[in-house]
Amino acid sequence: MASADRFAIDWLDKARFARACDKLGEPWPAWSTGEVLAVAVLLRDTATLTRLGYTEVEAHDRLRYDIGKPDLDTTAEWFANIRARL
Repeated sequence: MASADRFAIDWLDKARFARACDKLGEPWPAWSTGEVLAVAVLLRDTATLTRLGYTEVEAHDRLRYDIGKPDLDTTAEWFANIRARL
């Protein structure tokens, strides 16, 4: 399984969990900064991105190396495809 596929599975699970936390008014677990960024991008949670000092584009730039994407456009497309699976 490719690295991007493993991240997709993990980040989708975390995004679903974070969404459930939001509905219950509970905080997200203490994930790494990268995991929180990925979940915030998937959920389009600009408040969390801002709190971490990132825009969506900056988060894409940081995360694209984890998922092996060569540029920001490819990264944005990858996240959009993953987001559609939520």
